[in-house]
Amino acid sequence: MIDVWVETYNHIHATQPTDLIPPCWRHHPGLATELAVQVWLWYAAHIHPQTTPLIAGEYYLRHLPGFRARLNHMLGASPPECRRSDHPDTWRSETDTQRTSYTTTSYNHDDDVDQLGQLHFGFPHLAGRGQT
Repeated sequence: MIDVWVETYNHIHATQPTDLIPPCWRHHPGLATELAVQVWLWYAAHIHPQTTPLIAGEYYLRHLPGFRARLNHMLGASPPECRRSDHPDTWRSETDTQRTSYTTTSYNHDDDVDQLGQLHFGFPHLAGRGQT
């Protein structure tokens, strides 16, 4: 569903290259999560049996513009590289380096993050497991 939504969004709503959602969206956990939310918001505004024009209007006036405003931020350090299908491995390396310095305990949170990912939109945590 997300692939179809992204393709449709890029076809209809991306009027400039900076509006495009790149094919590497799966490598950006925040973006992948937001896209799942956008799919369900779009569904609620257009397909759900109890939708109304007011709900659709809310989607286009509130949710879609907010998403568009956050899109570049969710792509990390170099959105243009992602949009050229050249996803850099370093897209958030500075952030990850600093984040690891915040860890004050040896507790491994990966299982908790996996569970949250599976409960919320089916995107399991992949970092640190040889997958990106």
